[in-house]
Amino acid sequence: MLEEDEMRRQEEKLEASVDSLGSALDMDGGPFGKVSQMISGLIAGLKAQANQEVNQHQFCQDGLGQNRRDAVAKQLSIDTMSAAIRWNKMAIVRLDDDLETIASEKKWLAGLRSTHSKALAAEKTRVNKEFAEHKLSTQVIDQPSKTSELRC
Repeated sequence: MLEEDEMRRQEEKLEASVDSLGSALDMDGGPFGKVSQMISGLIAGLKAQANQEVNQHQFCQDGLGQNRRDAVAKQLSIDTMSAAIRWNKMAIVRLDDDLETIASEKKWLAGLRSTHSKALAAEKTRVNKEFAEHKLSTQVIDQPSKTSELRC
């Protein structure tokens, strides 16, 4: 923008000095009239060329600006996706840790179950043995009373 403003100021100064020179030559008339017309034509051509260059420069600046905006938008998109990838990698690591913990707890619970199953089987054996002893003692107690009833 500053470059364009500076170019326009210089162009305006050049136009003013050329216009004053052209008008001075026109006043003389005579042999310088055709030269003055040629100079005026050259000036008009240079002005047109300068305008075209300004337009091309503006087009380039607009293109550069658009490219920068596009690049920033793409970089933002890349950064967002990179952040999502990092978060997902962290989640995977956490899930792997959870799987390891669950596997170790599963082994521990299997061992605990085995221990308790053995203890339960031993307790059932003890209870059945005790039940058999109680049954035998009941029979021993009941048997003499039956024989005494028979004797009587």
